[in-house]
Amino acid sequence: MRKIYSIVTDDKDIHENIPSAEPQPASAAAAVPAAPAANWHTWMAALAAVLAIAAWVALCVNGYAALGVGVCAFVAACLGLHAHTRPWRNLATTALIASGVILVVIAAFLVVIFWGLNSI
Repeated sequence: MRKIYSIVTDDKDIHENIPSAEPQPASAAAAVPAAPAANWHTWMAALAAVLAIAAWVALCVNGYAALGVGVCAFVAACLGLHAHTRPWRNLATTALIASGVILVVIAAFLVVIFWGLNSI
């Protein structure tokens, strides 16, 4: 392997050790490793994102339905955290946060306002 840089001396040219651009054979381009196959953790991450969005939409209609869908999204996001690639793990983390927030909001409303004020 030739070095890319050289020290300029009196008897050497600076461009002496710069390698020429050689085209790579077609087999080198085909040797690029393929992305890992999608496993069920990847599908759980995608399902968690869809369920988290569905939980927020269901909140406009029925709070109990949103609570149930939010719990399903939370569990699916926990399973999706084991996906092999970083973007799918990031999606699972986002779904985990979104479903966790909706669970905290609905639980706080049900416990504090609904049950707490009705017991008085």
